Amino acid sequence: MDVESLDYYEFLKIERGATIDQINKAYRRRTLEYHPDKNPDDPSAKQKFEKLQEIVEILRDPVQRSDYDRKLKARDEKRVKDKELDATRRKYKENLERREKDSKEEENRRLAQDVKRQKEIEIVRKINSQLLEDENEKLRKKIERDLSDVSNRISLGDHPIYSITVEWDGPVRNNTLSLTNIFSRFGKISNLLIQGQTATFEFSDRNSVLAALSAKIENVAIRRVQISIRTSSSEKVSAKSPYGIKSGQTFDDFEKDVLEKMKTAKRYQNMARSDSQIK
Repeated sequence: MDVESLDYYEFLKIERGATIDQINKAYRRRTLEYHPDKNPDDPSAKQKFEKLQEIVEILRDPVQRSDYDRKLKARDEKRVKDKELDATRRKYKENLERREKDSKEEENRRLAQDVKRQKEIEIVRKINSQLLEDENEKLRKKIERDLSDVSNRISLGDHPIYSITVEWDGPVRNNTLSLTNIFSRFGKISNLLIQGQTATFEFSDRNSVLAALSAKIENVAIRRVQISIRTSSSEKVSAKSPYGIKSGQTFDDFEKDVLEKMKTAKRYQNMARSDSQIK
């Protein structure tokens, strides 16, 4: 029997506003139920019987009963407050768990979007890179054909000179030495002229020009390819290639220009295809 939490009225099975007669009747009924002689096998029967007598004495005394009723009311109010507090705590915990779950789901969603975006960017980058490589390959082959065409015009005793004009971003330490080291790996340099941020290299072998065009040189962009033929009569005939990066054009602008031309060509192809289908 939990004496501390025991409700005397519930123990006697009466209402809290019960009269003295009702209390006495309930006492007699419970006496028959809790008397030790009636419960020889219950070791707690004596304790229950003594508690029953104590309860009845308190409820029969107006002063003690009033004091007990105040304590009982305070205990009930505390129980209600504890229950409300537990409900508030439970609700707070549920809200906290829900916010954490929503936050985690939002984080996962953002991560998934970032991964998807990065994949899309990578796909576009690869496509653009491939398109640019294809276009550069076409340009390289065109320049190679130009070089071959010029080579066919060389007569006995003529000496072709292949010039490449380049431009670099930012200062280059020991310009002559640095640029010579960079371009000498493509072939023997017969002459080098530096003016401001540009330099012109002369090669006697067209394969050197092709090797330079195919290479990727950091901070250095090829702006012009020029083919000069020095004849036996010391006359000089020049043929400038219209292909490649234009003077003053950045490499990024060159890429955009190439891709834009390809898109324009694609649109014209689609329009022509549509016209042919209509006809």
